[in-house]
Amino acid sequence: MNKVVVYHVYRQVGGRDDAKSTRDIKRALERALKYLKKKGSLLEVYLINGREMRFLNKEFRGKDKSTNVLSFGEPKKFPHPETDFDYLGEIYLDPKYIKNKKEDPTFLAVHGLLHLLGYTHKRRRDTMKMQKYEQKLLGNV
Repeated sequence: MNKVVVYHVYRQVGGRDDAKSTRDIKRALERALKYLKKKGSLLEVYLINGREMRFLNKEFRGKDKSTNVLSFGEPKKFPHPETDFDYLGEIYLDPKYIKNKKEDPTFLAVHGLLHLLGYTHKRRRDTMKMQKYEQKLLGNV
């Protein structure tokens, strides 16, 4: 059994759309983890505003601008005595940025998950491999 927790640090959309998006993200990530045969994994997703996303992007990536998704994995062998789950890390999404760019928050959440699992898109071959997995996971969710 895996656990996906979605936190609204800052409500941007609000109402029914926000709740539906949260459910869709959680469901997609749970199914993706199951498809990837992950068991006992914990994943946290934070929905934050553009100012917070810009701060994180500048602080950890050196880019002074907002973005749609950021992923931060847990350092190897980092102790988590409060849980029996294998902590995968955190995914940060900016719902307003995503909505303005007409992007799919579910796709971006799965994209973030793949980054946490070690996939990158630094080289063309890596990009193709990551896109293949994204299609498989989204087709399965």
